[in-house]
Amino acid sequence: MPADLALTAALPVSRWIEYQTGVPYIEGIIEQPFALDADGMLRMPTGPGLGITLNREAIERFAPR
Repeated sequence: MPADLALTAALPVSRWIEYQTGVPYIEGIIEQPFALDADGMLRMPTGPGLGITLNREAIERFAPR
């Protein structure tokens, strides 16, 4: 989803992005999961790259064995 959000924000004709909630393996692997603000909008992360920090322990937990 971070790449989708970045792409959508960069395109002048984009207005919407699909946002799926309640998916532990998506929300769990990001240190600060995405959340809608009071206006129902997603804010762009401000960190380097895609703006997210991965939770390595969660990635290990959800990795196929």
